[in-house]
This record gives sequence, structure tokens and C-alpha cells, in this order.
Amino acid sequence: MKIIIGIAAGTLTAISAVPQIFKVLKTKKVDHVSPFMFVILAFGNATWIWYGTILQDLSIIISNAFFSSWTSLC
Repeated sequence: MKIIIGIAAGTLTAISAVPQIFKVLKTKKVDHVSPFMFVILAFGNATWIWYGTILQDLSIIISNAFFSSWTSLC
């Protein structure tokens, strides 16, 4: 279960920019940001926090909690 959660967390955060990249390629404009990217990133960060909690790894928990707070502001 730990490995599946870790892979899910890594995958979600890694692909978080994909919707934005497709939007930029389609519209040829970078002035609009896809909100869906932030949704995926938020789920990825939440999954990392869950994973860090299972491993009892404060570095994973703290770093992703900090980044999640910035993501939620967007």
C-alpha cells in the first residue's frame, strides 16, 4: 500500500502541469492559467502528505504541507 500511495503522489504532482501545457499549446497564449492544474497539484500534495504520514517522515509532510498552502491560495 505504501508503494502505491507513493507512486500515486509522485504521478499526480509530476503531471500537474500537463493541462496547462496543453492549454498553452492550443491557445498559443500564456496569460491564462488552467485551474485544473492546481486541482491535480493539490491532490498530489495531499497524497504526498498522506504518504509521509504513513512513513512518519516529517520532511515529506512539512514540505508538502507548505506547498499545499501556497497551492490553495491560487
